[in-house]
Amino acid sequence: MFYSAKSWDPWLVVVQIICLQCLYYLTLGVFMAILVGTRVSRMSLVYFFDYAAITASTVTGWCVIVSFVLGSLAGSVYMLYLVERAKKCLDFSATLYIIHLFICIMYGGWPSSITWWIVNGTGIAVTALLGEYLCVQFREMREIPITRYRSSRSLGLDVFLSLFGLAVRRLQFSILKQQNIAGNGMQQTFTLKIEKEFDRRSERVKSVDFHSTKPWILASLHSGKVCIWNYQSQAMEKSIDVTESPVRTAKFVEREQWIVTGSDDKFIRVYDYNSAEKIKEFEAHTDFIRSVTVHPALPYVLSASDDKLIKLWDWENDWACTRVFEGHSHYVMGVAFEPKNAVVFASASLDRSVKVWDLGSPNPSFTLEEHSKGINCVNFFTSGDKTYIITGSDDYAAKVWDYETGACVQTLEGHTHNVTAVCVHPEAPIIVTGSEDKTLRVWNATNFRLENTLNYELGRVWAIGCMKGSPQIVIGCDDGMVLAKVECSHNWDSAKLQTEGEEKED
Repeated sequence: MFYSAKSWDPWLVVVQIICLQCLYYLTLGVFMAILVGTRVSRMSLVYFFDYAAITASTVTGWCVIVSFVLGSLAGSVYMLYLVERAKKCLDFSATLYIIHLFICIMYGGWPSSITWWIVNGTGIAVTALLGEYLCVQFREMREIPITRYRSSRSLGLDVFLSLFGLAVRRLQFSILKQQNIAGNGMQQTFTLKIEKEFDRRSERVKSVDFHSTKPWILASLHSGKVCIWNYQSQAMEKSIDVTESPVRTAKFVEREQWIVTGSDDKFIRVYDYNSAEKIKEFEAHTDFIRSVTVHPALPYVLSASDDKLIKLWDWENDWACTRVFEGHSHYVMGVAFEPKNAVVFASASLDRSVKVWDLGSPNPSFTLEEHSKGINCVNFFTSGDKTYIITGSDDYAAKVWDYETGACVQTLEGHTHNVTAVCVHPEAPIIVTGSEDKTLRVWNATNFRLENTLNYELGRVWAIGCMKGSPQIVIGCDDGMVLAKVECSHNWDSAKLQTEGEEKED
């Protein structure tokens, strides 16, 4: 699936068009070889692009016509995998045949045959209408048909295509980072500096989120409001009265220009972040909503609740609940998508477990259990080619887990109260943990050494946020939030994560 993480991504659209056009001509060539090639002594491009070859007056002409009709049927199937959204099928079908028209004009001139226009007009209709039907039936009206353990051709298509756009962007970013450190083969001494840029007093901040292109921080408050702060002007952009209950979680949905919130009154609400207009409101759970997270590419939101359930919502299907994930025996406190494979996510619960799930199955793939008390937060991070999970718990510790083996590779101890938030900075190889002991602890992610302990005198820490491409970090506390800037001598390209049992450098 090439479904983009943005509302408009021209490079992905170009890739979709190229793939669709190539597959169409490849399939058409197969049908031509079978139907026409057996009747003529020599195949040529005439049968593809010369309008005179499409005629109902000869048997060979009828074979060409049938080949084009079968090609349009195949094109509708490609829509299912390459476009995947019914509302886009007509656009891509028209583009496919417009490109074909241009090639035909360059090859043999303007098509003057009425038969040519009827065949290709029928092809557009078949490709668009059947493509829309297939997308509705097999994508938008059915549960997600992806499981972690499938090894069939379908898994290869779905997983590769769904994450293609994200992989391209990660590759581009990785190349830029490699260029920045090219030629620097000397190992630097690890130095770290964290400077506070500004703080804002407010009611208790329960969650924070950065906007990737605007200088905005979204904060959800225990008072029932959400606020957008401009960290460049240090002024509030918007304040929305959501409910009288605490709003424990809120996220930007940038490709739709929305904010999605979850609160103690059990409702999910969606707002236009430009106009503050409410877009949608519905009761999502039977108890407090602790966490929502937005899929990086598909139109999905996951919600976690004190009713012990995780639910998947599809906003392109009028916010229908497309799957319920059951398995936890206590409140579900947080959910996070796996960055390299966003059909996988993890959940943290007060039942002292982390469960890893696949969007295609209501049952967990595996469970991590080593904390001695409830787990409040979970996140993923990558180091080199490996993926790790990090968790924070009421046992006053954070743990780092090897995602592939499920083994706990490190325990970060030092807080004197519940660990409520964990964050691995995407630019600097540091782990930041926040606690009800009112402190932040900053750990070297390469050797897990404690580098710094911070206390901004704003009470207990409830949320930590950071963003790829930015050195900044935001912290939500009892009495407001703090924005700080991280300056580090190392980045992830020069960092090698060391686990327990390995020799650690000073």
